[in-house]
Amino acid sequence: PADMAPETLFESLMTLEADLGRNRLLERRWGPRVLDVDLLCMGAHVRDSARLTLPHPLMWTRAFVLLPLADVAPEMVTPQMLDALHFRASGTIIF
Repeated sequence: PADMAPETLFESLMTLEADLGRNRLLERRWGPRVLDVDLLCMGAHVRDSARLTLPHPLMWTRAFVLLPLADVAPEMVTPQMLDALHFRASGTIIF
């Protein structure tokens, strides 16, 4: 919902992950996981707290974020952003 606070949405996403089997206490950081749902941005909201940073500070450096974002919201991604990334894409695989 448009009137939902970012923190409320974030907590809902964390609950969804847990309900679907994710246990953050048992995972290795940056390692494989059952599910990973990130809140990258939410309109014009800006947050910088211990629990939530919006927009996500690394979203502009990740091909697996920018390539799909360019498909659904091309106005948010410039060609220069894509040119600065080090990635290869083959079909639906980004590496």
